[in-house]
Amino acid sequence: MDRLPHHFDQVGAAQPCLFVASRIVRFFGHSRSLPGACSRISSHAGCQYNATSHSHPRYSQRFEALDIAVLGTGNVGATLGRRLAGLGHNIVFGSRLPQSERVQQLIEENPHAHAAETIAEAARQCDTILFAAPWTAARETLTNAGDLTGKTLIDCTNPLNETFDGITLGHTESAAEKIAHWAAGAHVVKAFNTASLATMENPDFDGQRATMFYCGDDVTAKATAGTLIDELGFEAIDAGDLQSARYLEPMAMLYIQLAIHQKMGSQFALKMLRR
Repeated sequence: MDRLPHHFDQVGAAQPCLFVASRIVRFFGHSRSLPGACSRISSHAGCQYNATSHSHPRYSQRFEALDIAVLGTGNVGATLGRRLAGLGHNIVFGSRLPQSERVQQLIEENPHAHAAETIAEAARQCDTILFAAPWTAARETLTNAGDLTGKTLIDCTNPLNETFDGITLGHTESAAEKIAHWAAGAHVVKAFNTASLATMENPDFDGQRATMFYCGDDVTAKATAGTLIDELGFEAIDAGDLQSARYLEPMAMLYIQLAIHQKMGSQFALKMLRR
């Protein structure tokens, strides 16, 4: 998101759903299309951290770079992929449109990013998957990705309905659990679904880190997700097993309610306080 919430493009009063949808796309990057990209990536384990804008100072040390396939090159995939590449991780963008101008621009701007010819090839090259496809395209994208057995799949989706004023799952079932069923054998972790694009770009609020909740059933996969969340500058909070996604996904709808309908904009974030 590159402008304040009061500066959205105007849409006619006869199209209220489109007006709300345009705002949500600016906040969270959800859309009904799945642009994307994907290519070969080389391993740079142990490469030097590359300090970039909004990176957290505690990571100005050597670390093990991960090979991460970003499936979905909308706003969320592009933002997180760009930031992770800036941290020195090797990013493979995976999408139906690997030669699109958007994808090629992402590659040109990020020396640690590459594009694969297919979604399946992007997933095959990497042990960690950042899943940022639109919810309506989630099942098709996972089918195209092929066998993900043993891989860590970080699910950023929210099951928004067609009019973007509610969610289609929650409390008794979650998008993350559906994805775990569709991607049988993958270790699914829910994360990055409760923050605006502005917060993903910069989770620092006057010295306080925005909280990012995450949940999953596999300890190792959760450790990977928690480390990436922390590296990006968020406060990582383990919310328990994957069933907790039933509660994290409605939290995203609360954020949308506050940001858009209560006109609070996107320059705020969720924060856990302790004493």
